Amino acid sequence: MKDIDFKTLKSLNILYVEDISGIREKMALNLEDFFNKFIVASNGVDGLEKFKSNEIDILITDIKMPKMSGLELIEEIKMVSDVPCIITTAFKEVEYLQKAIDLGVDGYISKPIKTKNVLKIISKASIKIIKEKLELELLDINLNLQKKVDNKIQELIIKDKLMTSQSRYALMGEMIDAIAHQIRQPISIIDMLAFGISKEALIKKENLNLEIEYFDEIASKINIQNEHLNTTIDEFKNFFREDKKEEIFDIDDLIHSVLILIEDEFAKNHISINLKIEDNIKLKGFFNQFKHLILNLLNNSKDSFIEKNIENRDIEIEVLKEKENIFIYLRDNAGGIDEQILPNIFNLNFTTKEENGTGVGLYLSKMILEKINGKIGVKNNLLNNHKGVEFKIII
Repeated sequence: MKDIDFKTLKSLNILYVEDISGIREKMALNLEDFFNKFIVASNGVDGLEKFKSNEIDILITDIKMPKMSGLELIEEIKMVSDVPCIITTAFKEVEYLQKAIDLGVDGYISKPIKTKNVLKIISKASIKIIKEKLELELLDINLNLQKKVDNKIQELIIKDKLMTSQSRYALMGEMIDAIAHQIRQPISIIDMLAFGISKEALIKKENLNLEIEYFDEIASKINIQNEHLNTTIDEFKNFFREDKKEEIFDIDDLIHSVLILIEDEFAKNHISINLKIEDNIKLKGFFNQFKHLILNLLNNSKDSFIEKNIENRDIEIEVLKEKENIFIYLRDNAGGIDEQILPNIFNLNFTTKEENGTGVGLYLSKMILEKINGKIGVKNNLLNNHKGVEFKIII
């Protein structure tokens, strides 16, 4: 019986409807072991009830029966299900066969019924069932896969929002420190100048004609410091403002905007910055995000100088354009980075600053560049004959 798939048959539930008890019992005895379930019914009405109360894969029914004929039973079932239907008959009348064809019957078994013929026809009809089950399983797999993809995307969106939020708080913490350093310096100078005025006035309290030039000079110095304070406040106010759209800006303007934020802190730590910027190099992108990137690289160099107690502290920023590419190099002589960890520094949550590091700064720098089809790389290099690190940005 090579044309019979016994393994598939064993998974099927069969409903057999026959009004003649002898034929019904003999069929049940011969066939029940071949299937998962072999359910019998004595007429069409009984068959319909058992179809509704059981999960049936294939229906086998006699054509002519009391109460409800096999064709009437098939017609009722076809209204709610597309299970394969096989008829058994000893009749050759054309009207029966034509009605069966119209109902979409899947097979015919002539009486007297032979077990082998039944198994062959059911095996053939089961191909349709297997196909439908596979289609349903595939649909279910696709739906589950889509759900997993949707869930993963949602998870990534949440993680991205969380990471952005964490990085924002980290940047805010760093910026608050920078604000304190930036404002403290001019306030100290203004304080000192005011004390100088008070002291001079005390010395010359008996002479009301104080030297006008002296006070003009002091007032000019105070104005310079106030202007520096206002510029600094404006820069910090704009720093966290979200860029709504890309804009074209001059890289030289951007770098000098960053230097305003750090000049006092870097001066206090004796860090000199040498600029080599070609004229009129324009970049299209998000101005404030790019400031974050440059500021983060500069602050990393500053931290490295302080951590390693480097004596001569130099940073060089070089910007040049070759054909369609813009190259930005940021080099320092802060001792470089361990070659073993160098490939990992742009990974999320990777930090060398232990409890003081967030592990998002360089990762975000890479993300910012990828938004404008840029790349960033790093290697150890020499600057002024001292070992340091070189970041290379290509846009």
